Amino acid sequence: MSPSGLDAILVIDDDKGVIDLIIATLSHERIEINYSLTGSDGIRKAAEKAELGLILLDLGLPDLNGYQVLKELKSNHFTKSIPVILLTAWNNTQDKVQAFELGAADYITKPFEAAELRARVKAVIKSNSLQKKLELANIELEAARRTAEQTTKAKSDFLAEMSHEIRTPMNGVIAMTRLLEETELNDTQKEMVQTIRESGDSLLSIINDILDFSKIESGKMELQHSAFSLRECVQSAIDLIIVKANEKGLTLTFRAADDVPDTLVSDGARLRQILLNLLGNAVKFTERGEVSLSVQLKESPKPATSKALLLFSIRDTGIGIPLEQQHLLFRSFSQANSSISQRFGGTGLGLAISKKLVELMGGQIQVKSTTKGSTFEFTIAAEYQMTSAQNPPIRPLGHSEKAQPGFKSTPEALPREIQVGAKSACPLTILLVDDNAINRNVSMKILQQIGGNPDLATNGREAVELVRTKSYDLILMDVQMPLMDGLEATRQIRALEMENFSLSHVIIVAMTANAMTGDREKCLAAGMDDYIAKPVLPKTLKEVLFRWAAALQPEATSDSTNTQTMSTQDADAPGPGGPVDIERIKEFSNGTPENIRELIEFYLKQTEEQLDQLNAALRLKELEKIRKIAHSCAGANATCGVQNLANQLRNIETLAQNQDLTAIQALFPAVKTEFAHVKQYLSDYLKH
Repeated sequence: MSPSGLDAILVIDDDKGVIDLIIATLSHERIEINYSLTGSDGIRKAAEKAELGLILLDLGLPDLNGYQVLKELKSNHFTKSIPVILLTAWNNTQDKVQAFELGAADYITKPFEAAELRARVKAVIKSNSLQKKLELANIELEAARRTAEQTTKAKSDFLAEMSHEIRTPMNGVIAMTRLLEETELNDTQKEMVQTIRESGDSLLSIINDILDFSKIESGKMELQHSAFSLRECVQSAIDLIIVKANEKGLTLTFRAADDVPDTLVSDGARLRQILLNLLGNAVKFTERGEVSLSVQLKESPKPATSKALLLFSIRDTGIGIPLEQQHLLFRSFSQANSSISQRFGGTGLGLAISKKLVELMGGQIQVKSTTKGSTFEFTIAAEYQMTSAQNPPIRPLGHSEKAQPGFKSTPEALPREIQVGAKSACPLTILLVDDNAINRNVSMKILQQIGGNPDLATNGREAVELVRTKSYDLILMDVQMPLMDGLEATRQIRALEMENFSLSHVIIVAMTANAMTGDREKCLAAGMDDYIAKPVLPKTLKEVLFRWAAALQPEATSDSTNTQTMSTQDADAPGPGGPVDIERIKEFSNGTPENIRELIEFYLKQTEEQLDQLNAALRLKELEKIRKIAHSCAGANATCGVQNLANQLRNIETLAQNQDLTAIQALFPAVKTEFAHVKQYLSDYLKH
């Protein structure tokens, strides 16, 4: 459109009479007409008038023919979007085909009908105008999308930063309070310390709710699909609720249908979060009576699939929810009754988060409530093996069992506690890296409880320099620090290990207040071996230290006569939750003790040799050799039932095929650690 507000067109024709006729034909159509008598002049004017809505082009021009002009117009950045109608006496099919191939919008033959010319010109101008509006709208939409993405990223970055800033002092409050609880206190002091701890836990719960809600709203909540024990998932949720239920005199029960399998493939952590929220609410709003949890198969898997729909029900005998207020339950930051928040507390986010998680897991959630109590029901989709021999049901709980703290029927592979004698010393040499004095003090206190005496560094640069001069078994590494952060420090330490053959792999455990999606993955990708989220609890840190001590120095941690004891199980043989499927080894050795010992010893010797070969090939960067060794070793481990190690080796094989040496270098330390764990596990088995 021209500055005058009229649609502008350009007529390129060497016949002035035809131009005058076109002007007369379109004189009442609010169109501004420009013209050129030659092709070259028409090309120049078209480039100068970016507002042109149409070009009428003759083919028989004196300097350039119309095809040459059309080709030039469509190759020029400034004129290629202007529609062109050919207006010519050339009327054979070949001319028309060539015109459309070069980009013409229409073709009118001379002599033309006035009504036809007006109609075609108006149609092309209108179509071009709509096209420009659509392009402009798309540009605006794209700009809005980029702005929204930048806003979401800024929001996520802000939340991650605020999470770090809030969790850092919370780490000091909660951890120091728990350490204080272990000292000698009178009754009044115990009550005060308990109030501080409960307040800190409540604040941390609110922070976690807000972060979870933000991740869900921004679409960054990612589910982890992996195998987990339903029984252990339920157990861990009940263990956190049972104390409060007992304090209120409530009966807490769990019932599972006979056909519900124990091992499922879904996100066990998120299922536990949903159960914790619903069970916690049920106990909170129930003064007397009981809270019951039940699970059953709502839809059994079809023959062609292993995915089923499980139905969970949480029933209580609490205050109930009026029908007219039930629609508010799953809304963000809302509760059914304002007096509830005043009496019981809470952000009103828990049920909203649970609803979102249930939907992400392929299910739905609903509530049924009367004045005698409420029942929350939700479903999730999960996969499991169809054969009962491979995946027994969760039946060992019995038809209906009153839940007790720590109820379970099978040994557990996790550590219990670290008990330390007064004169003992932690078997690990530890470097503690944290820029925050409170965090260093807290971690020091915890480490001192187990006889640890770590070296200290206040940033990543100091940590790297210390690693150059001293050998460490384990580094507790903060992530966000001045001068050099924990990720870069880890990368530099790993580079030092690759350059210097005398340096062994040091275990690096991230200790970070960052709690957003992908933080754990960033730590592991940088070369870290483990991850602890702040605030760090004494029990959590002790368990992590034990796990790595058991892998790095099995002799020190398995000596029951030592004053210091780091124990996993009682004096029983390793349970089925360990890294090796012992039953598979028994199958290959006919179950005789001599054959089992012979097979295990042969497996350990061969795997150790292959991992040494793999390490040598990695140092020499021989990718094809790495691939072959990893392939062979993975097959042997899978055969012997060492599935986790087999999966890691298959990942290395794939990375070698993809020529990704950096990723292999980052993954190989975890392979060595896993094998150390396997070796210790099998050694314990042979002792029993």
